[in-house]
Amino acid sequence: SEQKIMKWSDDYCASLPSVIPVKYVVHNETDARAFVAVDPKAEAIVVSCSGSASLNNFQTNLKMDLVDFVSEAAGAQVHTGFYLAAKGLLSELAPVLDSLWLKYPSFRTIITGHSLGGGTAMLIALMLQEDSNRSEPLNPIVYTFAEPMVGNAAFVRHWDTMMAYPNSQVFRVTHQDDPILHFNEPMWQSMGFFHRAGEIRCGQGQSMSSWCVVDNTTEAVQRFRLPPLNILAHTKYLGTYVGPRGI
Repeated sequence: SEQKIMKWSDDYCASLPSVIPVKYVVHNETDARAFVAVDPKAEAIVVSCSGSASLNNFQTNLKMDLVDFVSEAAGAQVHTGFYLAAKGLLSELAPVLDSLWLKYPSFRTIITGHSLGGGTAMLIALMLQEDSNRSEPLNPIVYTFAEPMVGNAAFVRHWDTMMAYPNSQVFRVTHQDDPILHFNEPMWQSMGFFHRAGEIRCGQGQSMSSWCVVDNTTEAVQRFRLPPLNILAHTKYLGTYVGPRGI
């Protein structure tokens, strides 16, 4: 919840004592949520986008029509709901981030999110990377978890090009038994959606030693091999529960 985030009082927050929450934002139309924090110890500014936790969030997930992505990428289209959420959140986040970048010019920017939040996080990262008002590209670090397909082939080619900056750290972490990804991907693909590159798949142990790089190109076959049934594989990554906790 906003109160727990801003007071940094959640059980998991206690394991990250150097993190200082700065701003919690909500986009009313989609109920998408995110917060910005600073970690002086890690020299990082962090943007974290929440996954689905309300009826409005799930309705946002179902707004699956492809709409034009505003950029120089010809033919790039994205998921209507994720795009609404990302634009709405970024409009609230932008002034906060501008002030933090001025205050901490040497800090890295890390953008992360889970599921719905993964889709919005990757769009926010790309929009910030494309920001023509910056004197130089932001080159954010991006970690998403259980990120759904967000756009068509033209969009993911554009994403992969824009985010392939030197020493890029852009990862899409999935769980090999995630049923949401497994059962929805055929439908997404039939509607013209593709995954971006950079997938890292973790196994049952969920430790980093069990991670493997699945693809680094958008041409890779985008199917899970086994029919997973455990919903916890969508809501728990690396031993940490990241599903709905109430809002």
